[in-house]
Amino acid sequence: TKFKSVEEIRPAIEAGLITPITVIDDVPKDFTLRENGWPKNENNSYSGKTTVMRGIAQSLNTIAVDIVMRLGPEKSYDFAHNRLGISTLVDSRTVTKKNGETEIQTDIAISPMALGGLTDGVRVIGVEAFAGCTSLELMDLYCVGGWLSIGDRAFAECTKLKTFNTATTNPETWEVGDSIFEGVDLSAATLNVLQGTRDFFVATAPWNRFGNLYVSRIQPDDVFIPLNTERVVCLYNVGTKAYLQKGEAYETQAVVGGEPLRYYVKPMPNKEGLYYLTTAEPGYSHQVLFRTMQDGQVGEGVKACFVDGTDVNKALWMVDSVAENVYTLQTLNKDKDFV
Repeated sequence: TKFKSVEEIRPAIEAGLITPITVIDDVPKDFTLRENGWPKNENNSYSGKTTVMRGIAQSLNTIAVDIVMRLGPEKSYDFAHNRLGISTLVDSRTVTKKNGETEIQTDIAISPMALGGLTDGVRVIGVEAFAGCTSLELMDLYCVGGWLSIGDRAFAECTKLKTFNTATTNPETWEVGDSIFEGVDLSAATLNVLQGTRDFFVATAPWNRFGNLYVSRIQPDDVFIPLNTERVVCLYNVGTKAYLQKGEAYETQAVVGGEPLRYYVKPMPNKEGLYYLTTAEPGYSHQVLFRTMQDGQVGEGVKACFVDGTDVNKALWMVDSVAENVYTLQTLNKDKDFV
């Protein structure tokens, strides 16, 4: 939200493209990316004809994208990089994926310039950057995989702060100053984190002061982490766009849907390519994920996955990489079924 006003509103006003009372349509702009259109606003609602002033006040993504489309992402990038000196912006970078394919990364595009989803992120939130901002209710930190420094008292006295969204896969690399939430009662506030990072935030101050902590079910820009046998992860089905979760019909039946279960994916000693999954959820510690067709709870012949028992030899899975950070889990039985 802060970034929107920095690199798009100001240069667009200087260029004479908009004024605070310019009217813009608060609607999705591109329906080729997803069925419901892109971008979506935080509350998934749209109000039609809206002034730039209101769009800024409510941090409407649709208004931000419209302004960058008028200005051009190149001019927005130039203003942020050359006028404001934001050195972490990426002009163009070629990276090689694990499968050998190459990908070009750049911040000179509508999405990063309009919505702040930058390649490396804006890496420094200065001392008292938002201190005393009593209207601040929501903060998004989209610094996926990047180092971040948060200065002393950065959010001090932000007394209305209700929701803090993080999007990082390595929060342990962040440098966090003293008393960044000084004067803020976080007992009723919510901290949303990515899969695999929950344990860090629960155990680390000042993040453990948040009264509510949730693992985000949808990751920004389809960002996933590599298979890591030392971290707690959630399993996400890229086809159905849902997590493997605790079941509703039967206590520990693993089904695809809402609140995700958390797992450790462990390699089976002396059996290359074979893994077993144990859950990290309280009350089910070290129980394994296995597949059966003979459970009376769901009916004979019904294929189902359960979290139950501790015999890993009956719960082995073949894990194969099919794309960057995307894997298949396949049984060893004659049907070679997938989760």
